[in-house]
Order: sequence, then structure tokens, then C-alpha cells
Amino acid sequence: MIFQHTIDAVLSRKKTQTSRVWKPYYRPGNYGAPSDDLRIPFTKRLSMTGYGEFDVLWSVKTGVPHVIYHWNGIYSVQPGRGKPGKGHIRISHIEKRDVRDFTIEDIRREGFSEFDAFFMLWEQMHGRAYDAVVMRFHLIKEEQGV
Repeated sequence: MIFQHTIDAVLSRKKTQTSRVWKPYYRPGNYGAPSDDLRIPFTKRLSMTGYGEFDVLWSVKTGVPHVIYHWNGIYSVQPGRGKPGKGHIRISHIEKRDVRDFTIEDIRREGFSEFDAFFMLWEQMHGRAYDAVVMRFHLIKEEQGV
């Protein structure tokens, strides 16, 4: 997982949540299959608005569903695309949310101390797209020599 702008916060354990812009070809689901109806997914925790918690994020972009992120999954922490990992994280929570609904606790988990700094970086990276895949995680292994 790439943390181009916030890798130091991840490695110092200051950042324990990451948000990625929601793509139109994403589908929440479970380990069996994605759901085509975002309001009635394979988990009971998603609300009728399409926001909420789920276990697996699938992509159906190519027509062949594949898992992008999943609960309890372990992912390499990379400073950029194609760069070697600096550690590993384990995902403990996945949900779809509107980042404008974040609390100060969410902002702190994102590695920021104030809303303005978070939203400045968010809009620099994603423009005015506010629906997001929000994942909480914990650092489980930092590579030697980091």
C-alpha cells in the first residue's frame, strides 16, 4: 500500500488510518463475492445509504472481480509505486465514508492534528471527491534499516 505523503507517520505509528478515494467500480462484499447492489451487500453493517463497514473491497473494473483490500489483510508499506516496502500493516477495519463527516479522532488517526491540514492534502490529491474507502490498521513489522 502506497503512503507517498505520510509514510513517516505510518512508520512512527502516528498514522493508523488511511482513506482512499472511492472508485465507481469498487464493490463491498465478503470473502465469497462482491455485491452489485451497494445498499444490500453481503455484510449486515452497511447502511441503506451505501455507507458503512464491510469485510472485503472488490474491484469489478475488468469484469473479473478481484479483491483489493480485506479485513485482517497484511500489506507492504511503500513510499511510492514500485519502491521497496518499509514495513507491513494489518487492516483491522474497512468502511465506506464521506471524509467530510470525519471526527477529530479520524483526523488524528490519519496522522494530522487539524482538519484543515488533512483536507488540504485530500483535495490536492483527490479534488472534490469525498466518498472514500477508510481503513484502520496497525504496523506489525518495520523493515530493518529503516
